[in-house]
Amino acid sequence: MGFLSGRALSGHRTHGRETLSGAGRLDGRLLYRDGLMLVIDKPAGLAVHKGPKGGETLEDHLHELRFGLPGDPHLAHRLDRDTSGCLVLGRHRKA
Repeated sequence: MGFLSGRALSGHRTHGRETLSGAGRLDGRLLYRDGLMLVIDKPAGLAVHKGPKGGETLEDHLHELRFGLPGDPHLAHRLDRDTSGCLVLGRHRKA
């Protein structure tokens, strides 16, 4: 598929943290997709993994990025909760 130009990135903040409920879903933050990988725009304030503070995480929404595959994509790396940026995910374990 390649770059998805012209797509609006959306989300909203709740008490200083980004959430992905409603209009800010992960599929709206997709920057790149091919047969092996995805690149998404991770907002600052959203944790990638569950931590001691609890709350919503990016992992809670990985099912939104299956695009016809049977399983969720897998994180290639992580970004800290307060860091925004590109996050790479493999579309299957071998990727």
